[in-house]
Amino acid sequence: MSEPAEALRDDLRRVAWCDYATIDAAAGLLGAREIIVLAGRLGDLATHLAARSGDPSGPPGALPGTERIDLTANWDSVTVAGWFVRNTLRRWVWIDILFTAELVTYELTKAFVTAVQDHEPNAPTRMTVRLRAISANRLVIEVHDSPANTAALAQADGLISECAHEASVRSGQCRAGGRTVVWCELARPEYNQWI
Repeated sequence: MSEPAEALRDDLRRVAWCDYATIDAAAGLLGAREIIVLAGRLGDLATHLAARSGDPSGPPGALPGTERIDLTANWDSVTVAGWFVRNTLRRWVWIDILFTAELVTYELTKAFVTAVQDHEPNAPTRMTVRLRAISANRLVIEVHDSPANTAALAQADGLISECAHEASVRSGQCRAGGRTVVWCELARPEYNQWI
C-alpha cells in the first residue's frame, strides 16, 4: 500500500470514530456552504465505501438477478415498494444507486396508484414491482399492472414523472395486449466519479 493511501486510510478511520461533539466543534470552524459541500461528499464517500465492500457469499462479478414483489395498488404500497427496493439493493450491495432507485420506485408506484385510485375501483387491485440487474452497473425498475386494473392504466398518461425520467438513463411505458408496464433504467456511478 502506498504512503498516501495509508495516510488516507488513517484519516478515514480517525473521522469515522469521532464523537458528535468533536465533529460539531470542527464544523463550527467551517462556513455554512462548506458544511453542506462536505456533508454531501462524506455521504458520497460512505456510499462508495459500502458499495466496495463486496458480497463474500457470491463469486466475483456475479450479477444479483431479479427480484419482485406483488402489492395492492393503494397508497401504503408506495412506501412498501420503497422498503423492498432498499432492502433488495442492500442485500445486493448496490448501495451506490440506492437513493436514486428508491426515488424512481416511489415516483413510478405513486403514478400507478394514482391512476388506479382515480378510477375508483370496487375492489383492491394488484401491481408488481420488479428489479432486474441487467449488467454489473445497470438496474431496471419495472411496475406492472394486473388484470383487474388494466383499463385504468391503459387510459392513464404521464405514468413516468419528469423526476423519474431525469434520474434514468432510459425509461418507457409499454402497452401490449391491454397490459401496461412502466420502467426506468438506472446506471450505477462510475468508479472514477467517486475518486
